[in-house]
Amino acid sequence: MSLLVQMVRCNAPLHSWKDFEKQEGRSTWTAKEDTRKMAKMMLAQCSHPLAVELIAKEFELLPPQLRLDFRSLANQENSSSGNVRKGLQRLDEKLGGKLLREEHVETVMRRVETKYGVSYKKEKVNPAVAGATRKYGIVN
Repeated sequence: MSLLVQMVRCNAPLHSWKDFEKQEGRSTWTAKEDTRKMAKMMLAQCSHPLAVELIAKEFELLPPQLRLDFRSLANQENSSSGNVRKGLQRLDEKLGGKLLREEHVETVMRRVETKYGVSYKKEKVNPAVAGATRKYGIVN
């Protein structure tokens, strides 16, 4: 049984995991638990460095559904405060880049001719369209 899951179930602060580890009376994981709720509780405490250390230590021991929910919450935009984002970045470094998703957005300057003259507009490049254009030479 994961210490992290036990602490979340007991609503104990994750930064006190060293004291909690000394206690006895551990319970077992049941599939009926709401993993999304547990992932939200874990995410909220990521602002504390000791909580990040505990999550990194036991991340691979967590049930797959809980890991999936935690990753999806961590990658949502505007889902947490600045301190929690910093904690998630530290956690991602400790996990070797397995947590946060990177989105590389390329932009291009397009020339737009209007009746008032020429202007330039910044547009995002769709990777699928760019690949098809390179391969087949089709331009819209």
